[in-house]
Amino acid sequence: LAIFVVSIPDGIAVDSLSRLIFYTDTGNNVIAKMTVDGSSHQEIIKSGLDEPRAIVLDTNNKYCFPYNLLHRHAEGFFIVLSCVNFRKMYWTDWGLAKIMTADYDGNNQKSLITTGLRWPNGLALD
Repeated sequence: LAIFVVSIPDGIAVDSLSRLIFYTDTGNNVIAKMTVDGSSHQEIIKSGLDEPRAIVLDTNNKYCFPYNLLHRHAEGFFIVLSCVNFRKMYWTDWGLAKIMTADYDGNNQKSLITTGLRWPNGLALD
């Protein structure tokens, strides 16, 4: 198990399907991920944070579209679907008083709530 210097780990979320652990580090102002065995550690968001706190994962965010509408099979025709995972993470930022989202790799960052919050500490998906 690899040990990494983490200043103040605050939030943690586990995606058991992809075997990834995500965490926020309020001391270094980063969001990082690694595999459950501690390997492949990567800081995925390294800027634009000021005390990231809670983090949750949407592991079921999937989009399916028809790949081949009429595929011939011995038992008739059927539709072939191609599915793409758009797994998202959501986190609170205590210093910036907002809730944000991004893809698992840190891309496509978006602010969801930027006003009316004081110190967002907790977050849950339903």
